[in-house]
Amino acid sequence: MIQTIVTYECPACGSLDSVNYGHDYKGSQKYHCKTCKRYGTLQAQRGHDQRIRRQVKRTVLERVSLRGIERIEGVHRASWLTGW
Repeated sequence: MIQTIVTYECPACGSLDSVNYGHDYKGSQKYHCKTCKRYGTLQAQRGHDQRIRRQVKRTVLERVSLRGIERIEGVHRASWLTGW
């Protein structure tokens, strides 16, 4: 049997002394660093890339409907109506 051990380091202090701490609302694993006492996800999502943002802005200028943009780009309208 092959086993793979994955170790993560804390993004704040670089310590390897972290433990699982449940899941966030998106389903991502949360961690607790025992060294610096921080909580959070290690690989948090940071939003959509610039290519998607430019494309959505272009389609808004072309007066495509909001739901049409949502269907075409696959981006929920609440995420880009807040002011990209």
